[in-house]
Amino acid sequence: VRVRTRNETCEWRLPGGQSGYPRSICTDLPLFSLAVGQATGYITQIDFRTGRILNTWRAHEGSVSHLRLHLMNDVHYLLSANDKSLFMWDTSKSKPSLEKTLKGHRESIQSFDVYQNNLFSVSGNRVGAALLSAQEPVLQTHKMRIQRISSSKINQLTTINILSNQQFMLIGSDDGIIRCCY
Repeated sequence: VRVRTRNETCEWRLPGGQSGYPRSICTDLPLFSLAVGQATGYITQIDFRTGRILNTWRAHEGSVSHLRLHLMNDVHYLLSANDKSLFMWDTSKSKPSLEKTLKGHRESIQSFDVYQNNLFSVSGNRVGAALLSAQEPVLQTHKMRIQRISSSKINQLTTINILSNQQFMLIGSDDGIIRCCY
């Protein structure tokens, strides 16, 4: 999108039939591709230079709520859905395969981020952490206890972002506050 003129520069069409509207998008710049998590549970990989569809597969029975390329290994996609689980898909072969499933949150996962081989997720008022390189990664959840100047309680956590250079977490919540945790 050209911000000054508000014009589109490219447009890609998702495959007909099984596709739903896009819920989450992530890019793999070295491979010139983007992946789209859809409301129908499908993931579609597209070559953003040509618009050619590289792969489409059913990743979940429900809607894909968040999608991310694993930064340490460009053949793995992480996705969350509304069933309180995180999934790791291996796309190194022609047919993607489900490699790992992580469960542990009590509510739907709103967002997640990866720092090195550590996965951090937010759900309700909890932050989850898991080591992705482990054979059987376990998602451990921790209730957020953040000291605040005001007396109001922390509501629902909505987003998380890891600042890798400083090893801080930015966590947003539905009360409009972004907190920096370390």
